[in-house]
Amino acid sequence: MDELVTTDLVSTTDYLPPIFSGQQLPRSLDKLRPAIKTAFEAWLKKTESARTRQAYRRDVEQFLAFHGIDPKQIEHMTRMTPDDVTSWRDYLLAQGGREDADGSPTPASNATVARKLTALRSFFSFLQVGGYRGGNPAHPNFVKAPAVADEGQTPAIPPKQMIRLLETP
Repeated sequence: MDELVTTDLVSTTDYLPPIFSGQQLPRSLDKLRPAIKTAFEAWLKKTESARTRQAYRRDVEQFLAFHGIDPKQIEHMTRMTPDDVTSWRDYLLAQGGREDADGSPTPASNATVARKLTALRSFFSFLQVGGYRGGNPAHPNFVKAPAVADEGQTPAIPPKQMIRLLETP
């Protein structure tokens, strides 16, 4: 990270305003890559479940790929706008699900799209907690997630029966 800190010998026009813990970051996205990649890996590690980490990694990589960006160039996340997130959400809802039997695209479920948006929101929130001063383009004030039923999908005692059982004593 030493290369990210400015000194009197470095022109400040080569750097972005301080966005991570007061450090000056380079304007060049290639030079910004290590800082964002490190933050991304730290964000993934905070989740205990290996499957969730894999899903979140895929979500962010899919988001970048949708916008024609190599997922290895994660620093481009700092350039995303709410319109970028909205267009990805709309794509997922229209044809971003698994292919059907004849290979045609199908819509992703509302629950899947909501989870993917949650992954983006969480990553940007993590960056902000770390000192990133940019906005969260996936924030619910900018991009609405599709409605998802409050009731779970796991077969169990129906909620009304459960309430009656709990109220019985």
